[in-house]
Amino acid sequence: MAGPQTITRAPTVVINPASGRAQPADDGEPDRRTKPDAINIPDRLYGRRATVSQLVSAYEEVADRGATELVLVSGTSGAGKSAVVAELLRQVTASGGLFAAGKCDQLSMDIPYATLAAALGRLLSEISAQGEAAVARWQPGLASAVGQNGQILTALIPELELIIGVQPPAIPLPATEARHRFHLVFRRLLRALAEASRPLVLFIDDLQWIDAATIDLVGGVLADAEIRCFLMVGSYRSNEVDDSHPLMALIQRTMAAGTRVREIVLAPLRVDDLEALLAATLGVDGADVHSLAEVIHELGAGNPFLSRQLIAALAESGHLRFDRDSSTWIWNTHAIRAGLAAKDISSLMTDRLAGLPTVARQLMETMSCLGNQSHAATLATLHAMPEADVHAALSDAVRKGLLRRDQDRYASTHDRIKEAAYRLIGDAGHQAAHLRIGRALRDSSDESRLAESIFEVVNQLNRGVKLVTDPDERLEIARLNLAAAKAAKSSTAYTSFRSYIAAGTALLPPDGWQNHPRLMFEFAFNFCESEFLLGHMHDAEQRLTALATRDLSLAERSSVTWLQITLLTAAGQLDRAVGECLSFLDKVGISWEPHPDQAAILAEFAPIRQEIEDGSIDDRFALPAITDPMQRIILDVLTAVLPPAFFTDNNLVCLVLCRMARISRAFGNSDASSLGYAYLGMVLGPRFGAWAAGFRFGQLGFRLCDEAGMDLFKPRVEMAFAYHVMPYTLPIAQGDRLLRAAFDTANDRGDLTYAGFSSCTLISSLLFRGQPLATTQSEAEAKLKFVTAAKFGLIVEIVSTQIRLIAALRGKTSQFPALDDNNFDEADYEAYLAANPELSIAACWYWIRKLELRMTGGDFAGGIAAAAKAAPLLWTSGGHLEIVEYHFYAGMAQAALCSDADGADTTEIRGHADQLAQLAAQCPENFAPRSVLLKAELARIEGNSFTALRLYQEAIDLAGQHGFLQTGALAHETAARLCLANGLT
Repeated sequence: MAGPQTITRAPTVVINPASGRAQPADDGEPDRRTKPDAINIPDRLYGRRATVSQLVSAYEEVADRGATELVLVSGTSGAGKSAVVAELLRQVTASGGLFAAGKCDQLSMDIPYATLAAALGRLLSEISAQGEAAVARWQPGLASAVGQNGQILTALIPELELIIGVQPPAIPLPATEARHRFHLVFRRLLRALAEASRPLVLFIDDLQWIDAATIDLVGGVLADAEIRCFLMVGSYRSNEVDDSHPLMALIQRTMAAGTRVREIVLAPLRVDDLEALLAATLGVDGADVHSLAEVIHELGAGNPFLSRQLIAALAESGHLRFDRDSSTWIWNTHAIRAGLAAKDISSLMTDRLAGLPTVARQLMETMSCLGNQSHAATLATLHAMPEADVHAALSDAVRKGLLRRDQDRYASTHDRIKEAAYRLIGDAGHQAAHLRIGRALRDSSDESRLAESIFEVVNQLNRGVKLVTDPDERLEIARLNLAAAKAAKSSTAYTSFRSYIAAGTALLPPDGWQNHPRLMFEFAFNFCESEFLLGHMHDAEQRLTALATRDLSLAERSSVTWLQITLLTAAGQLDRAVGECLSFLDKVGISWEPHPDQAAILAEFAPIRQEIEDGSIDDRFALPAITDPMQRIILDVLTAVLPPAFFTDNNLVCLVLCRMARISRAFGNSDASSLGYAYLGMVLGPRFGAWAAGFRFGQLGFRLCDEAGMDLFKPRVEMAFAYHVMPYTLPIAQGDRLLRAAFDTANDRGDLTYAGFSSCTLISSLLFRGQPLATTQSEAEAKLKFVTAAKFGLIVEIVSTQIRLIAALRGKTSQFPALDDNNFDEADYEAYLAANPELSIAACWYWIRKLELRMTGGDFAGGIAAAAKAAPLLWTSGGHLEIVEYHFYAGMAQAALCSDADGADTTEIRGHADQLAQLAAQCPENFAPRSVLLKAELARIEGNSFTALRLYQEAIDLAGQHGFLQTGALAHETAARLCLANGLT
């Protein structure tokens, strides 16, 4: 349309400047006294009905099926992603569901979990605002969900404290375990929030700016099968996310977990959609604004946000104006094209902001540097003006739809507005603006407030630090980065941890090691640890090696040694890990060999033997806490070397445990003492014949955890005492309760390693006891599901073969006594184990289980062959019940192939029998049935049939008395074979 267009309606339609609503004039005639100061564009959506239906459908499916689902809404900036999801909010609210919404911020990508904290914080605030009755309804479930770890979440989401109350401090944990614990507790919180009666929707806007810690946490949430009735909706700019973006990995991880993923792509609006928008805006029919809709569609490419801004800009510039005399809207398409043809969304927004008063524009420029929202108090501080003046200055921007006010907070109505305000500063001014803001925030904060806002302050300073030339200020900013790094680490956000450490390191002076050695060490060590926690093993090792060459204090060197041992153990370089420990010990006067001889062990054990003879073990419980810093350091290093020592040299293990006990006796107890006592209890019996003392030491370690609060290693102590110590003194069933407690404690604390170990040892105990196979299989499958989700490959292999044994014993494999079925091939699996030496303990247990199955099924030669495979791997399994099973079933298989007439060599059988007899002497309830049965077999081989029959009956009676039904059944079978051979039917 070439010429100016007018629209006249009868009765006349006017725009009420107060309400922004179209309405007829009171008298049906044009109201020549009223002219709209500004048009008011409706908030409702246009052209998105199908998209909203898809979102509602996903929500209803999640609610009906109790499922978890991820919906991703993508489109270019301004496509209306947030507005579409806002329509879902109405449906969720109407159905009684919960809706939490957060927005990622490009300026806050190093602030850990900021988006999730804000989203859930607002939701919990809404719940607490409903009153005491609502809080009382929610409190039990949420408190139960977080358990003893509530403080971990209230530190991140303070609003949670309004419901569950002030929480006690959480137990400090090593970094890896702390991350697992945080993820677990966060997922438990979501489980408690989301229920069938109230599905939970979590909306995260602008996923293109999601931080690494949040995406890792969200990935675990979406893969958690125990979270039900949960819908996560995410939106992102499609033009800012490519195949290498972390969001793509999240999608793949979610799909791999079996969670449904829907992707919704927002297309541009059509001309008829814009007709409807204009008709509602101007209070006219759609057909009357067709030409205007066409030109806006042409200029805005169907982008909803740009289209709305174009309409507003046309009104502000007079290209679209209301003629008061004729009560009509007038526009000229030629003039519009000429005036706006070169305008993209960026320049259009810049023009609108440029039209604001100077103070308002300056405030919005500052807001663009602060992030998604700004408090009036902060703006007042930064601009040295009263808060009332801030509100007054920004009122025009609010009226024009550029800002949204929520009490004392302001936010841009769209990211494009914030980005335009940032561009107004100019590239040359960005660093200076951030530095000015950072300095003002730092200087106006006391110590407590600075700690609370450390990320915001440091992020601002870092963006302007290139302009800082004063060495003292650069050093101060480095220290602030160190504080931010430690805060990020405590939040288990290890990518941010590394980012702040790297930023601070870049600010350290060249002469730092001479003038600021402690600060330099803190940065260097934390840099090493951040690389390790992110899995950058090579970089971490290189940095550690360089750091170790420095002139360090003993405490600093112990920290380096501890991390070296941890890193090398994780990398499977166990000999090197032991070597680093021994090198450190040599510096403190302890000279050990990596493979000590028996004389060294006996010398280290001598004071403990004297203590055993004096009967003073229990006196250790009353010892004070250790205070000597050097001895505490030595204990920490000895504790760190235990894992690699267990897999390199059992003599070294004994040496380490004896020295830990000696240090504790001389200098007092610690968390490390409780662990050392428990493991010492494991070795005293087998290595020194001190079974009773072993139990007392194990019990001492457990009591220190349970009663004295020295519980840093509680799950490890519980497992060691329950599985490696108790069975040799008490009925084995008594340990199962504690093994389950060890699993729960480890799981609660994020110690996936010992949650895994307590899983497979519990199944071993149930199998040893001969518990019903169906219930044991159910428990084993639950544990397998857990360790698989935890990606603990070694324990996955162990529990999988335990389940294979159970399936075979239940007749669920292709042929008894084989492990094969449609999903498992013995030969292939054995080749796999042989090719992966890091699975040595899994291989050992597999061969022992195969030995048990073959012997039970009558394939005695097959059992002996399996025993031969297990024998060279037994070093991996000291203190495990699998060793007992090996001696029992190997002895029984060998005996089964011997008769009383062939004069067979029974040396090996007697060796197995002697091992069982020693154990039976310590705890007849657990080991006598097996020991007596193998003795019966030896009597049979020696031709003492009547003695054999008496011993068979004794084994049957003992098995029945103590609940070992499988041993009793085997005794019946072997006795029956003897009777048949002698014609005793």
